[in-house]
Amino acid sequence: MSNNVHVWEENVTIPTYKVYPPEKGPLFIENRAYQDWITGDNEGKAAPGGESGRTMEQRALEAFFACFPPAQDTVIVTHGGVIAAIMARLFPQEGKNRYE
Repeated sequence: MSNNVHVWEENVTIPTYKVYPPEKGPLFIENRAYQDWITGDNEGKAAPGGESGRTMEQRALEAFFACFPPAQDTVIVTHGGVIAAIMARLFPQEGKNRYE
């Protein structure tokens, strides 16, 4: 194990999406647009007040590859959808998507 630690600082702009005010009532029960999205093409269509699966994947991968120079140890804390998108990109031979 190496005892060398390298620290650097740089400004990185990570793209994000517009934040909307919260809706009244449970989104998954009362919102017809959400029901249509979650049971349909959620890769191509944006969730109500959100982004499509493809847009999230593109944003997550851009942020992931901007976080570190090649061949450096890096720790990233994120949620499962982003982890699955990164894993699908890094290991395409497994043929899995974010839902597998």
